[in-house]
Amino acid sequence: RRLKIKATSSHAMMHALAGAIALAALAPGAEGFVSSGALSSPATSWRTTPVRRGRSLAAASVEVSEVKKCLSREYTSFFTPMETEFYEQDVTFVDPLSTLVGIDKYENNVDLLAGRTPLGSFLFSDASILLHSVDETGPNQLRTRWTLRMTISGLPWKPTARFTGVSDYTLSAASGKIARQQDYWDSVNLEGGRYGAKDLISGIKDFVAQVKPADDAASALGMELPSILLRRGIGYDVRRYPRCRVARTPYTNRPEGFDKLGSYASGENKASIKIQPLAPSLVIAEKKEGGKKTMEWPLFFLMDGTDEAAEIEKSAQAAPEPNAESIRSVARRCRSLPRANKPHPAPSLQLSLEMASYDTMAVLTFSDAATAEAVAYYHQKLMDKCVEDGLTPADECAEKIIFAQYDPIFALKAKRNEVWVPLKAHDWM
Repeated sequence: RRLKIKATSSHAMMHALAGAIALAALAPGAEGFVSSGALSSPATSWRTTPVRRGRSLAAASVEVSEVKKCLSREYTSFFTPMETEFYEQDVTFVDPLSTLVGIDKYENNVDLLAGRTPLGSFLFSDASILLHSVDETGPNQLRTRWTLRMTISGLPWKPTARFTGVSDYTLSAASGKIARQQDYWDSVNLEGGRYGAKDLISGIKDFVAQVKPADDAASALGMELPSILLRRGIGYDVRRYPRCRVARTPYTNRPEGFDKLGSYASGENKASIKIQPLAPSLVIAEKKEGGKKTMEWPLFFLMDGTDEAAEIEKSAQAAPEPNAESIRSVARRCRSLPRANKPHPAPSLQLSLEMASYDTMAVLTFSDAATAEAVAYYHQKLMDKCVEDGLTPADECAEKIIFAQYDPIFALKAKRNEVWVPLKAHDWM
């Protein structure tokens, strides 16, 4: 009974604090909840000092090109400072959680998220924004595309909330300054490839869902291959992955693939060293009956601009060549495993180190048992969702499925499984 009361109290506290955060964002005339962002590209460096000050607030007009540069600077520095000379005094800001009118309220809103106010420093920390693009969409119209993340430090478990979306700016026809900013979240406002207004409850539900305690489905295979979140959509994500070096092997059944790669990582390599691969374990399977299947484990990744040949040579000790004879003995062990009276196809012996470029992927996460039928179902569901939202899957998706597994094959806890769909046409080209 005590445990039940304690759990209930913790649950109630989480909802109370999440509600307080939402109410703080909605407080009339006070700081609202903004979601607009900052880097001009993943390679852009952060600025830590104020830029471009001194323009008079009464400046008669500004050019569109100047406003675009202003937005890039503001997003990059998280509005340190907010360049108020590029905004109308009665500028309007609207997002799924709030509506604000007036430049002072707008600036207070930004300061809240950045932790520059007493309430903001209690609720939020580590806020950052990645600006993917800023484009002219019509006369006196701009659109930015961004990713926002922040830690909710006011909650004991300090969850990280992530938002992706677009901000539509309307510029004054008379002065060229920003007269209105309308934010749309991919996770709330995007349906059928179009952004539209939603009710306040939708925004609150989306925010609260992100800050509740996470389930125990984190990767058990180790550190994950890093990625940039491009879209947190309704039921799926879009991520960009770096190039990486992988250990790859064909296989006939998943235990065989895990055994071969696991033996390599455990020391069955020419340097006789143990290797800690990155999660997830990736399976690429042809859809046709009896089609080929390969499994690969990322070993290390390359940053943009890295000399690939030099990095591979430098990392040879960290990812040594496999020991062919040891892999052959592993394959023989796999062939001897009982397989419910099914015939034993000759196991594949090859294990090679290759470069992989996953690039931009649509991703759908599920916790069901990863049977062939379940994986095929979620793959098709993700394909349909991509097309619905105006994303174009790569041609290879018609013939192959990419499945990502984050847990040991026989793990009993809640599993984190994913299907990946590579994209050839999307909003982040």
